[in-house]
This record gives sequence, structure tokens and C-alpha cells, in this order.
Amino acid sequence: VKFAHSTSVARSLQDFRECLESIRVGGVTGVTASFGVAERFPSETTEALLLRADRALYQAKALGRNRIQYSTPGSSDAESQ
Repeated sequence: VKFAHSTSVARSLQDFRECLESIRVGGVTGVTASFGVAERFPSETTEALLLRADRALYQAKALGRNRIQYSTPGSSDAESQ
């Protein structure tokens, strides 16, 4: 899924995820985060977009967390990073 990899949003999420790993929060180090990313297409409803992003997030968590999961319209498959 190349569209998401080339966006500044995806790069920013990756940078943020990596930054979290290196800081200390309340005495805890190695904080992790997972994100679901979906790009909206003109014919897609807001509800469908949010559903895909939500599914991608849950898939990221199921695949081991601390990752970014990408989704495309009309696809149940998602690509991770």
C-alpha cells in the first residue's frame, strides 16, 4: 500500500512512535504506540473511512503492537510498518 507510506502523516506517526520509545513517562521507559492509517477516497463515506482505520488499529495491536497498520478502501487486508 504505497499511498500511505508516502504521506507526511504516516512519516510523522512513525517519528512519533519512535520518539515515544526513547522517553521516560512516569518512571517508565519504552512507551509504545500503535496507529491505524486509512486514506479517504472521494466516494468513501466518513463512517467507512473510520471503520477501516479502526480495523487497522486493532490489527496492529493483534500483530504485536508498536506499529503502524495501513488500510486501503474496499480491502480487509492492511499493510504494517
